[in-house]
Amino acid sequence: MGLFGSKPDIDRLKLTADFKGLVQALGNRDPTIRERAAEALGNLRDDRATDPLARALGDRDEIVRGRVIEALARLGGPVARKALTRAMGDEFIGNRERAREAIARMIQQQDEAKVFGLDPLEQKEEPPPFEPLRERDGR
Repeated sequence: MGLFGSKPDIDRLKLTADFKGLVQALGNRDPTIRERAAEALGNLRDDRATDPLARALGDRDEIVRGRVIEALARLGGPVARKALTRAMGDEFIGNRERAREAIARMIQQQDEAKVFGLDPLEQKEEPPPFEPLRERDGR
């Protein structure tokens, strides 16, 4: 499955969570394949996808760029936000609006997290194991 060879099976790549295969599919000559690969990478919620998706904002196809914007919005984080800020300059008004809305959602989520004393960008630690109240109270 080369960059310009046969069409990759995006459904199989999604099913097996084949990160490398999906990133490679972002370079396929078929815009439908690139579009579906971008969507799949966003759905994986794997932070490693942020950089390849940010690079894909330069795709010549406006629909592919739109899917890339949506995928970056799902991933979140400072690198995705920077890429989305860049996407606000897209030549297609629909993509500019998608990027603006995505950034607004990210800001809202960050503000909501602050209300509850959480930082959505910090590393999450495993919560402590649940202890029934009766054991903690010595009952």
